[in-house]
Amino acid sequence: QKINQIVAGIPSSATSDAEKALYLHDYVVKNVTYQKEGDHQTAAGALLDGKAVCAGYADAYLRLLTAVGIEAHTITGDAINAAGQRESHAWTMVVIDGKCLFTDVTWDDPFINGQQDPNYISYEFFNITLEQMNKDHFPDAESKKLLPAKCNHTGYDFYTTKQGTGTGYGIFGSNTTAREAAKYFRYLGVVDGADAFICEFRFDGDGAAWVSENWVEVAKAIGLSGSL
Repeated sequence: QKINQIVAGIPSSATSDAEKALYLHDYVVKNVTYQKEGDHQTAAGALLDGKAVCAGYADAYLRLLTAVGIEAHTITGDAINAAGQRESHAWTMVVIDGKCLFTDVTWDDPFINGQQDPNYISYEFFNITLEQMNKDHFPDAESKKLLPAKCNHTGYDFYTTKQGTGTGYGIFGSNTTAREAAKYFRYLGVVDGADAFICEFRFDGDGAAWVSENWVEVAKAIGLSGSL
């Protein structure tokens, strides 16, 4: 019942699997606290009590994704924590549009990231590549059997979110304003001496015309004094 309730809260505008996965990721991060209390190893502890360890976070995310028809698998093994120590851990493999992606909802939690703001959500471990995840996550023998021969997610498309305030992708329409569009842009940092942003978007009409008409205002909205 709780899973059905959560899934029912997905906005009607979130029509793609990528958007649904993002909403469910954010729900788990916002509503689960890392604690070893009660049924902390399962989705029940995470979703009903709001308390879990990595296994509970991963189980909750798995069940939520499955409920909306997104293929997902829990990956278990070891990971190197913030203290540089190797410990048992669990995370998630997600398949969206045939792409093999990896998410660690536990490590995207504000508590794990040392953030005091309860509304803070990290996307550092949301839908990243196998190569990126393998830098500090090491699947065990059983989980390796779940991994495809080749994970074809490059990390350079709209599923990936990194540092910044935007999500890195959006669904725009003919009535979308430049200010609304700007909230999707993700700041990448300084590249070749200039501020770099990224945003890939899907559009319900003539996207090229929208960009041509609105790009100057979008540039202003994301804080650029020059061109976009």
